[in-house]
Amino acid sequence: MVYDGCTNDDTVGDSYGDTCTDYYDANPDTCGTYDTDTFVAADLCCACVGLAEDVAVEETEDVAVEEAEDVAVEEPEEVPTEDPIPDATAPEAVDNEDTSAVCVNDDSVGDSYGDTCTDWYLSRPETCGDYDTDEFTAATMCCICQWDDLATQATEFEANQQYLVDLLADNFAVFFTVNNCDYCHYAQNYMNSIGYPSYIVDLDDLENQEEVTQFLRQFAENSMVPALLIDG
Repeated sequence: MVYDGCTNDDTVGDSYGDTCTDYYDANPDTCGTYDTDTFVAADLCCACVGLAEDVAVEETEDVAVEEAEDVAVEEPEEVPTEDPIPDATAPEAVDNEDTSAVCVNDDSVGDSYGDTCTDWYLSRPETCGDYDTDEFTAATMCCICQWDDLATQATEFEANQQYLVDLLADNFAVFFTVNNCDYCHYAQNYMNSIGYPSYIVDLDDLENQEEVTQFLRQFAENSMVPALLIDG
């Protein structure tokens, strides 16, 4: 049998002895089923050669379709976007925690003995909590009781107390002032004019300003400036 330039090779048969013309022209769907070492239907039978070409074309088309589908469903790469330029008119976030706030004793109420933070606990931090009542809680009302470590309390207390004691022992008059205080300036001039020059302590220059101020309140019963301690 001749197929458009192709001629079956009937010189040899398949495993059953059937040739291309006798069997495969009518049964191309069995091409390759009964091949042997000497009979290969795809090489010898025109019906099988055409079928193999059709299968190859179909497979090529299927691959092309699958590749096209892969391209179609491939998600586009994300393009990095620049951070938006902040709106100059938008309000900035506000940190509500003010870590620089100065602690002030709440002396509006006393403990079970009527003692306030300034009167008692400032010089006796080791008793914080011993005399609390329903209205008085040393840990929340007294600055010195808010420190985390009682050992640190005692050390800081003794250091600041000794600082003042030493000043008063070495100087006839100790003058406590702050920057830009006109009354402090006038008071210093007055002490100098009457022959009592005083040792000047600028509270603004002290790292322990709040603690020293607390002791001034205890010793001089006043934490306002100018504060003048004379002859111990």
